[in-house]
Amino acid sequence: MFLKKILLILVLLVAFYIDLSAQKEAHSWRFHAAFKFKFSGELYEDPIIENNPNTFINYFESPSCISDPCTGELLYSTDGFNIYDTAGVVIKNGDDIGGHNSSKQGPIIFPLPGNDSIYYVFVADDITDAFSTHHGISLTIINVNGDSGRGEVLSKNQTLNGLSYEGLSAVHHANKRDIWVTARVKGIRFISWLVSTEGIIDTVESFCGDSINEDFPSGFSLSAAPLAICFSPNGKWIAMSTRHYQDLYSFNNETGIVSNPIRLSNRKFGEHATFSRSSHKLYLTIKALAGIDTGMLLQYDLSSPDSISIVNSEVILESWPRLISNEDEFYDIALAPNGKIYVFKWQEDSLGVINEPDKKGIACNYVPKSFEMPYQAISAPNFVQSYLDPEYSEKWNISAKIHMHDSVICKEGSLDIVDSSQSFIASRTWLLGDSVLDTLQSVSFYSDHVGVDTITMLVADKCNYWRDTISEVVYTSYNPSFIGEDTILCENIDGLIVRDSQTNVQSRLWSTGSLEQAITVYESGEYIVATEDHWGCESSDTIGIVFENCRPIMFIPNAFRVNNMSSLFRVYTENIVDYNLKIFDRYGLLVFEAKMNDSEVWDGVYDKMQVNVGVYSYHITYQAVSGEKGNQIGNITVL
Repeated sequence: MFLKKILLILVLLVAFYIDLSAQKEAHSWRFHAAFKFKFSGELYEDPIIENNPNTFINYFESPSCISDPCTGELLYSTDGFNIYDTAGVVIKNGDDIGGHNSSKQGPIIFPLPGNDSIYYVFVADDITDAFSTHHGISLTIINVNGDSGRGEVLSKNQTLNGLSYEGLSAVHHANKRDIWVTARVKGIRFISWLVSTEGIIDTVESFCGDSINEDFPSGFSLSAAPLAICFSPNGKWIAMSTRHYQDLYSFNNETGIVSNPIRLSNRKFGEHATFSRSSHKLYLTIKALAGIDTGMLLQYDLSSPDSISIVNSEVILESWPRLISNEDEFYDIALAPNGKIYVFKWQEDSLGVINEPDKKGIACNYVPKSFEMPYQAISAPNFVQSYLDPEYSEKWNISAKIHMHDSVICKEGSLDIVDSSQSFIASRTWLLGDSVLDTLQSVSFYSDHVGVDTITMLVADKCNYWRDTISEVVYTSYNPSFIGEDTILCENIDGLIVRDSQTNVQSRLWSTGSLEQAITVYESGEYIVATEDHWGCESSDTIGIVFENCRPIMFIPNAFRVNNMSSLFRVYTENIVDYNLKIFDRYGLLVFEAKMNDSEVWDGVYDKMQVNVGVYSYHITYQAVSGEKGNQIGNITVL
């Protein structure tokens, strides 16, 4: 069976490239005082400090911010109590959202996947406040178009879980679109909520690790809680630091399951955790109470092959005993969009900086008191951690590179192209040359000519657009009749040469078994040639050949009677295409002449008079259907 139709279905994957200036949701950091950081997005470039002493918001421990993904300008921030616009003013209905400014990782803000109008705010209440209000973990929803574009809270304080240990972190799903929000709650449970385009679509519980105050809240003690958790940017790890120990877990960013706990340390008063941009290094801060224990900044190498190696990879980057005051007490630690990690200390107006966090040990270039601030701050904003992942930047900086080679449409075929870009694509246009072909996610292209065409895909999000072109995308190589029309031939010829007229054939096979471009046919029958060109298109054509008896036949009467209309002289032929007849009398006088198409008969009259009875001679020349030419001489008796 030979191919009659080829349908090429090509899934176009968007190719990405690294560029930290891509999406900028984490580029503005507002702190508890009247200043903010503005990151440019350039790797290792420190932020610009924007100071506004007329605005003061007491974020204390639990700020969270979200910036415009295109410009990096601050959109909203929250201290767990209220939600503020870019000017620091509480948005409509944005007060009392169920949190507390002393919750270690209280709120986290992000846009609903695939929607630039709706933002979700997850809030973890302060653990001590949970005894009376029982806010626990709740959800608040913002419509950015409300209140004439300033933003408006549509709903708030929707309880998701009644108890919280203050730790709240978020990361993208493996599909790089949906978002997991994870918290540690009563007992040994991690809870992960999956937020998709439709809202919260799944809740996953993981019973993993040591129990924390199973009888909480009646069993509450300061040594047990609060705690901090943090996702790695790539979504593969989650670290937890408590007042008893520090753990590392595996996280399945496809299923939301937390598993495989690794006890890193049993140190008291763990504070915060963060990962390097590559997710290969983990950093922890440990603080100390006055006169006991030791404050520390720790690094762990997660590229080690097993849990023992990870634990043994610990490097103490800085440590000292805490003596009397809170001075120099480690607190928060956070990865920034510039790839650096900033270390916050209690009652310090300068930050420590880990300049190259992906390097091992002291090569990470940690500098205490490296970055001066106009006011003291102890906590960085809580973000979706995958905003800081290089692959997330790649995801948004699409180059619209179509992962396919130049392609072919064969006979009667079509090219079905499907753009599998994520839902962040705001618009899509397919171009055929300079003409718009379609704007849908998939497009079908048909060609009825031999030649080269160009298809271009344009895609855009709300910030930018990109394009890529498939050059030489379509070459139609099929000729519907390439060995000729059906033919009738005379059987006395020396065979018929049948030739395949295609010139771009990679291989061919005749029904006779021949592989040559031409065959010689001697018998009646149906002859088929099947071909494949260098594009891989298969074609076939058929010709019918009939050999017939083509010998010329003429019947010429040898006598006829004049004055008798039923006995006129005429020539009868078969397989003759033309002839010329001449009749002469005994003296050589031409008395009658006719051609095949004249439809004339001789009635024995010459020059308007009846010829004499007697013998006459004829001479006829002819051409047969086979092309043969001949002549014939004979006598006719006129009676």
